[in-house]
Amino acid sequence: MFNRLAFLGAFAVEGMLVVLIGALLLDEKPNWSPIEITAAASGFLSFRRICSLLISPFAGWSADRYGLPNIYSASILLICLGLLLAANGWVVAGLIIVFTFYNVNSSLAAGAASVRMADVTQAVSNNATFRDAGSAFGALIGGFLLTNDHLSLIFTAITLLLIFLTWVYHRESKAFLI
Repeated sequence: MFNRLAFLGAFAVEGMLVVLIGALLLDEKPNWSPIEITAAASGFLSFRRICSLLISPFAGWSADRYGLPNIYSASILLICLGLLLAANGWVVAGLIIVFTFYNVNSSLAAGAASVRMADVTQAVSNNATFRDAGSAFGALIGGFLLTNDHLSLIFTAITLLLIFLTWVYHRESKAFLI
């Protein structure tokens, strides 16, 4: 279950990264030039990397204080909120939320994958494999999605599936959201 969640989450975020950021921005800001769209997309990718450095300590502290399953599940649900916002016209706010909480999620993935596992190394390795596969698949399919007239439907469906799998994961982890 956990690995399917990792795959789908990475797929959804990486699928947005390829060219979809540009396509979503073009839809929201049709009067922007290609240079402005490229600059904005680059800015989001830079934000993603900088956020990765800055968010890890906060994610670890939160997981220690409120419980790893709680923060991990909350990060997935906030990623879903960002995906829904981005897919339905609130692109800038959605992308900021997605990239911020994807970094929280990434920071906690190894710990969440290894909870109650006999072989921690194997659990972390399996999780990394599924996250990498989701990222690769999302990046590959991202370009093909540009030709689809129903991008918001696709992202909404993927997001709803991700919310369902998060609910199943959280129920299995026997944790409570605070």
